[in-house]
Amino acid sequence: MKKIFILTAAFAALSFVSCVKEQEVNGPVTVFSATQADMSTKTVIGAADADGCYQPLWVRADRVSVNGVESRLAVVKEEGKLADFIVDGEVSAPYFAVNPSSAFDKRGFDQSGNKMNVFVSGTGSPQKYTLNGENITYSANAALVVAHGESTDLKFHHLMAYYKLTITGGEANIKTIYVRQNGDQPNIAGSWNVVFNEQGGIEFTPYDLTSVIKYDCGNDGIQTGKPVLVAVPAYDFENGLILTVKDVN
Repeated sequence: MKKIFILTAAFAALSFVSCVKEQEVNGPVTVFSATQADMSTKTVIGAADADGCYQPLWVRADRVSVNGVESRLAVVKEEGKLADFIVDGEVSAPYFAVNPSSAFDKRGFDQSGNKMNVFVSGTGSPQKYTLNGENITYSANAALVVAHGESTDLKFHHLMAYYKLTITGGEANIKTIYVRQNGDQPNIAGSWNVVFNEQGGIEFTPYDLTSVIKYDCGNDGIQTGKPVLVAVPAYDFENGLILTVKDVN
């Protein structure tokens, strides 16, 4: 069975702030440390507070890519509110960073032009229903954040907007959710271009879109009435988006 929803929305990207912390390491390395100030998350969330806001948290498995060089695993501090990222060797400024590191697309990387490309995961690497304890969170490949700067004190920006969906009705478990553009160009996942302009803003536009977004609820699916978090590019889709929900039948 399919259930189809059409959503029209313009999204605004969010940001979190990073700072530099000292850490003893061996060999030539560059240390980037990141805090998260927004109520949006990277990369898991805890329980909602009294105002309905979620605490963003880093996890040990997180890595960033800086100028195409992947960092070591995150050194998580303050229960996930802070994390250090160590990049082996010397990385030359200006710095272009993305998390998760697998999202870096070397095709669009241009230091002199202040731009980079990032991958939004599609059907080949679907987002997955994920819990942090008893709380819904994002799959590791879902939420993209990027940063650019001349120093290791970087400010990261969210490139994704997030739907918290609760689907009701019907008895069969929800198996899969697909997100596509409404119109002649259905694809939404693939390579996106990120340009950091002189005013400090970000221009986020499609580059090479190859598939729709797939959200996998697992082999047994999830019961209707349970929330899911689906990440989509923070972009003004002129004709809106279409969500197709399939149950286990």
